[in-house]
Formats: sequence, structure tokens, C-alpha cells
Amino acid sequence: MRKTNTLRRFPKFKNGDDPFQLRGIPAGFKLHDFWRWMASDLVYNIHRGALAEYIVAKALGVVENYPRAPWESYDVQIDTEVSDLVTLEVKSAAYVQSWHWVESNPSVIRFNLEPKTRLTALFGKPTRDADYYVFCVLGEPGVFPDPLDLEQWEFYVLPTEAINKEIPKQKTIGLRPLQRLVRRSGLHTPNYDELSGVIKEVIRRDPPEGEMLGP
Repeated sequence: MRKTNTLRRFPKFKNGDDPFQLRGIPAGFKLHDFWRWMASDLVYNIHRGALAEYIVAKALGVVENYPRAPWESYDVQIDTEVSDLVTLEVKSAAYVQSWHWVESNPSVIRFNLEPKTRLTALFGKPTRDADYYVFCVLGEPGVFPDPLDLEQWEFYVLPTEAINKEIPKQKTIGLRPLQRLVRRSGLHTPNYDELSGVIKEVIRRDPPEGEMLGP
């Protein structure tokens, strides 16, 4: 007998006006109050990561397709001319963190690449499930960033196949090695308004070839 997960629920969009309730009566505060309290620090690592995913999805015009699902094996999915379903893993890093003091040294830009084990009968070893990676760098050393200023972001796009071929066992990558790898196999843009075109050009040049396996 096939087992089904009856607890898993795909998220639905909320508009922020949803009220908290107590015994069926509005409690005087709403969902957008929670959002403001929880996520106003956009420089904080976790919120910055989600914001980077949103920025990439917005550039590609797919934000309204579905709300963010952090448990998925990829961050953004799009339809393209070369494939009905292309998936992207979005990574972010910043030189300055929300906890930095004025005299703090800039953070070293480094991204997580570690393949992850999927709990399925088909794949028993670590995989990188997305077809492509989009690496997002925020700000510059010594200047507290404004994540809402899209001019403060730059983007590097790579096929996952290139990562698996060049550095299959590597769990992280620094900015300079990433730049070298992108020069060989991907594309870079410092301009947000070019991001969609850059992603689609990488997909056109190196279309996905099925499941992307790790080492």
C-alpha cells in the first residue's frame, strides 16, 4: 500500500491583513504586524537569503506563481524555451552583517555548495538537485548595505553541471574561485535589470540534462 503524507501542505499566498484570533474574535493585530516584527532586519543572514530568492524570482517574473517553500529542494523554478521546468538554487552573501561593529573586518564571501542526501529510494547519495545556481553578493566592504537598493547586488550564474564537474566534492566556494569558475562556465552581472537575461542565456548555452548528481 502506498503511504501518503497527509500532513504536508503547500503554502498559499496571504495578504497580510489576516487577523490573529482568540476564541473566534480578532485579537487586535494582524499577520503583517508579525512580518514587520520578524523580518525587518533584511541584512540578517536568514532574511537576506530569503530576500535574494525573492529578488531572483521577481527578476524572472515568477513571484506570483507560488509562495516560498523553504523545504523544497530548490528555490526558484521557471519555464523556458529549452525545458518546461528549470530549477534554481539561490545563494547569498554580504561583506557586512547586521551584527557588525564599525571596526569589524568585512566578512569573507563564501557560499555553501554542499550536496544533500535526498530521502528517496531512487537516490541514496548526496545530490545537488537544482539545475543552476545563482550566487548573490550584497554590498561592499566597510559600508552597511541597503538590501532594498538593487544596485547594491551583483549576481553570478552557473550550471550545476559545471560545479559537479569542476569541484564535485567541495562543500563551499569563495568569491575568487567562484569568479574563475563563472568566467569558464557561467555569466556574471552587476546589474539587476540584466539578471533575467543572464540566467536565460546560461540556460540557453548549457541546457539542463536531467538530474544533477553530486559526488
